[in-house]
Amino acid sequence: MIEVGAQPQGVLREDVYQLTLTMAEAILDFCLAWNSNDAALDSLPPCEAFRLGYELQFPLDEDGMRKAMIHHSIQDQDFTPLMPGAPMFRGFDGTDYVWDGEKETYPHFVNEAAYHKLDVAFSTSDRIEF
Repeated sequence: MIEVGAQPQGVLREDVYQLTLTMAEAILDFCLAWNSNDAALDSLPPCEAFRLGYELQFPLDEDGMRKAMIHHSIQDQDFTPLMPGAPMFRGFDGTDYVWDGEKETYPHFVNEAAYHKLDVAFSTSDRIEF
């Protein structure tokens, strides 16, 4: 999957389109080289990527209503590490909900409008290099 952003829903931006096209062409060039057993692949520099983890839901009360919102420290900070113990939600009562994972995660699709109806707050990911 290729996703280049940020881009608001329902908007088609030419600069984002061009970035996506450039990435798609680079991927296709890599696939051609891979399938041809091109020796130049051995000299490629390491590549950083993010492996999708899971979707994290907003905290809900017993009636299925949200008890919290995205904490200001992670809003608009997609792919910025979220460390264990760092706040990820601010409750409507002022309580902070913290990341209780054993290691950092890299949230993305943070507070994404497309997932609002599903109560998805963000998706997690691991940073990988290959």
